[in-house]
Amino acid sequence: MARRPKQAQPPLLELGALRIDQRAHRALAHGQVIPLTPREFALLSLLARHRGRVFTRNEILERTAGSDSESSERSVEALVFGLRRKLAAASLDGLVQTRRGIGYLIP
Repeated sequence: MARRPKQAQPPLLELGALRIDQRAHRALAHGQVIPLTPREFALLSLLARHRGRVFTRNEILERTAGSDSESSERSVEALVFGLRRKLAAASLDGLVQTRRGIGYLIP
């Protein structure tokens, strides 16, 4: 069976005042760099690439933890909290939303 080639990720994502440069691993709000950790950047990119899709804590854990086997669902909550705090400081409050009992998304 032929395998489909992996789709290339768009190098630049724009969501209003937010710009995510995936090649440079940098996020900007209103032209200012948002100081994100690698995991926060991975989460923001994941949610932005799949706008409207809700990701469960387990899915986020699998896609952002890398080789960190010590991560747990609680660490996802801390990751989301930290990302939201930094987005709020950059005047992007409410960008990452919660679907109670399910997970997180960018609508």
